[in-house]
Amino acid sequence: MQSGGTEALRLAANIVEHASAEHPELGAHLSHGLQILAPTLIGRSPGAEIDIATLVSDLEFASRYHHLRDLFYYTYNAPGTVSWTFDAGRIEIRFADASLPRQFFISSNSWFVESMEAFSDKTRAEKTKELLRGQPEFELTPEVLEAAELIEAEVQQKVRLYFDLISDSTVTVGEYTYRDFVAVYRALLAKALYHRYHSDANGARGALSMPLDILVSDLEASAPSVPAATARQVVTDIAYGSTARRKRLNPVYFSLYHLPETDEILMLPHHFAVWEGYISFLRLVALRDPQVFLRSFSGQIGESLVRRLGNSFEGAGFRVRTNTPLATYSAELPDIDLLVISEERTLGYAVLACEVKAPLPPSWAKDQLRVLEPDSIAKSFGQVERITAFLGSDEGVDFLCNQLPRAGIPDFDEFAMLIWTVVATSDNAGAFFADRGTIIDYRTLERILRRCDGDMLYVLTALKEFPNWADSCFERAMDYVRVGDLDVSYEGITIKRLMEFPQNEFRSVDVAEMMVRGMLEEGHRPLDVFRERGVDFEDGREAVAFGEDGDGTR
Repeated sequence: MQSGGTEALRLAANIVEHASAEHPELGAHLSHGLQILAPTLIGRSPGAEIDIATLVSDLEFASRYHHLRDLFYYTYNAPGTVSWTFDAGRIEIRFADASLPRQFFISSNSWFVESMEAFSDKTRAEKTKELLRGQPEFELTPEVLEAAELIEAEVQQKVRLYFDLISDSTVTVGEYTYRDFVAVYRALLAKALYHRYHSDANGARGALSMPLDILVSDLEASAPSVPAATARQVVTDIAYGSTARRKRLNPVYFSLYHLPETDEILMLPHHFAVWEGYISFLRLVALRDPQVFLRSFSGQIGESLVRRLGNSFEGAGFRVRTNTPLATYSAELPDIDLLVISEERTLGYAVLACEVKAPLPPSWAKDQLRVLEPDSIAKSFGQVERITAFLGSDEGVDFLCNQLPRAGIPDFDEFAMLIWTVVATSDNAGAFFADRGTIIDYRTLERILRRCDGDMLYVLTALKEFPNWADSCFERAMDYVRVGDLDVSYEGITIKRLMEFPQNEFRSVDVAEMMVRGMLEEGHRPLDVFRERGVDFEDGREAVAFGEDGDGTR
C-alpha cells in the first residue's frame, strides 16, 4: 500500500482472479482484501516498484481486517453481541450472541442449497467449456457463438435466484430506469461468465481490462434496448472509481473497478459471476439518494415480498389473505401482512399471522445492523404484540371467525382455532432478535413450504426448530492474525453440513382424510383434547381458547 497505486490494484485483481479460479474459497477471502485496499490504491500514482510477495501479504492482512471490521461494528453498535478478552500481548474476540453466527450460516446455507439445486445438471457447463476449449478469446467463431447461447440461458437461470422483487422496472434512477440497469447488468454477467468459462477451458487466468469506450460499444450490441450514453452511465455507477471514493462509498458494493488514468473498466470474471448485483445496485441507490430509493423501490420491494410469500403459502395448499386491514377495529392496529389459514379436519383451523419486513439484504456488518433501526425489523415485534393482543380479544375472535369458510369444518359441528405469529424477512433469520419470537428469512421459509405437502404441523415444527437445526450444521472456529506486537484470535464459522428439509407426504397421500375417517369410526370430536384437560365449553364462543405456550403460540 505504501508504494502502490492503480498498477498495484490491477496486479492485486489478477492475484484474486487467479486464486478464485484455482481455489474459490481463497479467492473470495482475498477479494475482501482487495475491497479494503481499493480506496487507497484507486487513482493514486504508483511509487516504488511493486513487490508481489508484499502485495499478497497486504491482501491477506486486509482480508482478515475485513472480518475484524465487522466484529468492531457489532461490538460498538450492538453491545453484548461480541466478547473481548485481553491478555499480555494477546486479544481474543468471540461471538457472545449465538444468533450472529447462526445468521451467517443460514444466509450461506440458502446460497449453497439453492445454487446446487439450480445447477445440479452440469451438462450445459461442460458443453460450454468444450466449445470454448482452444478458441481465441476475442473472436466470434461458430463455437463461440454457440457457447454464447448456452451462457445466455445460464444468465436467465442465475437471475431467477437473485433478490428480484422489483415489479415495476420502469421506475427511474437518475437519468435511466431500473430496466436499463438490469439489461446492462445481464450483458455484463454474460461477459463475465464467458471469460470465466474460457479461462477454465484454456487455463488462462487473470482479470479483464476493458477500455470504457470499447465496453460500451460491446454493450450496444448485447443490450440494444439501452442507449450507449445510458449504458456508460450504468457501468460507471456500478464500478468503483475516484468518484465512488470521493463519496466514501464502500467498495464492498462493487465488483467492477474504474481505473481513472486509462479510463478502463477492470472486471474479475469469477467474482462478478457470483456478485449479488441487484442487491448492491439497490444499496448504492439508497446511499446515493435515499429519497429516490424510498420513492421508487422501498414500497414495491415490501409489497412484492408479501405477494411472493402469499403465493408460496397458497402453492403449499393453504388459504391466504394478504394485507388484511384492522383499522376498523382500532387506528392503532397495523394490517396483517399475511393471514394464513390451514383447515385441520380433526381439530379446526390453524392460523398463522405473518408480519413481513423487507429491508435490503446486508453485504457487511453496517448493513446487518440496520435491522435494529426503529423503522426496520425491530419495529415488527411491537406490531406483532398489538396484533396478538387484538386476536385474543372478543373483537379479535369475531374477526377470525369472519375469515373462516362459511361452511365450517366438514363432519363436525365444533372446532378450535390455533394461532401462531411469525416475522418473515428478506434475510434476517433472528440475528439480534433470538429472544423475540419466531423470525425467519423468506428463502428458508419458501423451502419449508415447498417440502411440507400442505401439512401445517410440518411448517410449525420447522419454524420452531430450524434455529436448533442450523446450530447443529456448523461449528465455531478461531482464526489468527498478527497486528503489530499483538496476537489476535477471532471467531468465525465452518460449515459441517448443509441444512435442508426432507420432502413430506401429507395431502398427496390423503393423510388428513384417513385421520378423519379414523376419528369418526371411534366416535371422537375435535374438542375432546381440551375436554380431557378440564376445559368446560358453555357455548360456541368458548370454542376459541387462548393460552401462551412460551414460544409465541396461542
